[in-house]
Amino acid sequence: MVTLKGLAVRDNNLEGELPATITSLRNLQYLALSDNNFTGTIPPDLGKGLNLTVVSLGHNSFSGELPQSLCDGLKLQNFTAHRNNFSGRLPSCLKNCTALLRVLLEGNQFTGDISEVFGVHPNLEYLDVSGNQLTGNLSSSDWSQCTNLTRLHMNDNRISGNIHETFCGLTSLQDLDLSNNQLTGELPNCWWEFKLMVAMDLSKNRFSGELPISTSLGLKLQSLGLANNNFLGVFPSVIETCRSLVILDLGNNMFLGDIPSWVGTSVPLLTVLSLPSNNFSGVVPPELSQLSNLQVMDLSNNSFSGELHMDMPNHNCSLESFHIAGNGFMGAFPPFLQGCISLSTLDIGNNQFFGGIPTWIGSQLPSLKILRLRSNNFTGEIPTDLSSLLQLQLLDMANNSLTGSIPVAFGNLNSMRHNLPPSVQPIPVLTGTSHLYTRRAVNKLFRKASG
Repeated sequence: MVTLKGLAVRDNNLEGELPATITSLRNLQYLALSDNNFTGTIPPDLGKGLNLTVVSLGHNSFSGELPQSLCDGLKLQNFTAHRNNFSGRLPSCLKNCTALLRVLLEGNQFTGDISEVFGVHPNLEYLDVSGNQLTGNLSSSDWSQCTNLTRLHMNDNRISGNIHETFCGLTSLQDLDLSNNQLTGELPNCWWEFKLMVAMDLSKNRFSGELPISTSLGLKLQSLGLANNNFLGVFPSVIETCRSLVILDLGNNMFLGDIPSWVGTSVPLLTVLSLPSNNFSGVVPPELSQLSNLQVMDLSNNSFSGELHMDMPNHNCSLESFHIAGNGFMGAFPPFLQGCISLSTLDIGNNQFFGGIPTWIGSQLPSLKILRLRSNNFTGEIPTDLSSLLQLQLLDMANNSLTGSIPVAFGNLNSMRHNLPPSVQPIPVLTGTSHLYTRRAVNKLFRKASG
């Protein structure tokens, strides 16, 4: 076995610890142990004096630190150790492994400075270190040497500081996820020069200032997440150049002003429009009715006013979640929602809607699970027809001017019996849900592209 160059036992049900004798395989170049039930630590001398090109340890229950000698031969090309219980610092020799093509280390407890391990990798195509405890920053100019990098996931770590303008040198990037870190400052002026970018998520950081202006005639972006930062300024003009955009999440920032009417025409494929907890104001443009693929719309907790003049063409309504709570909307119950048969969450609470609650809700919105009408000016009796909403789990009509009695037929709302919420509190804004929606959609997109 001394002459063995490759050991591949992936996708089995093997268990136990890796024997220390594996280090005696002096000609080993290919080691694939992923998708098993291995436990324990990796022998500390693994890789010492070897020219390993592939090391695959992912989806096991390994623990402890990775051997610092793992990439001694500097030939390593594919290194995966994702979804284990590894901890400690990453092997410093990775910095000099310029042959690296693919590195997957997500879902562990690695620590240390990210910039001390990665950056100078001209051949690197895919790097995922998400879901660890890595620190450091992205201010080094080394990153500009990763010109072949297409997917970069560093989300859910403790990376901080500003992003250096040389980061824009990653011209091959298609999928960038830096969400849930501690990044600060304004984005560099060159930010929209990522002409191949399909998915970008910068949410849950501390970015600030106005977004840079784009000089590009058209971006390929299909998913853009900027939620939970301190961005400010008017609705980003760069969106108008993103004809393929499917998901847009700007929630929990300090954007202000109107929603431009071009949103309804320039981004025709939009499926998720999430703008909660900003300072947007004015009337919602009726052109949004032209977004025939729209499934999630969240305008809650802004300063919008006036009536909603949206009319779905030919009753072509794809809405599944509609959140406009905490604004100054007025008028009757939005009539354009009639026929939105896929609508499961409807929250129009804390506005100035008035008049009766339509009886057609019970027959035209059969998928409703959450109906929140609280703190408006609705009058009249509660329609008995609402008892037809057999999937309804939460009905909140508090703080209105309703009269009469609760319909006896409400006893048929069996979904409430099995799914009672702990309390009838304001429904959280969509941002967290939108983030999950975004990542699932992006993963599906890239699986399709690589399939």
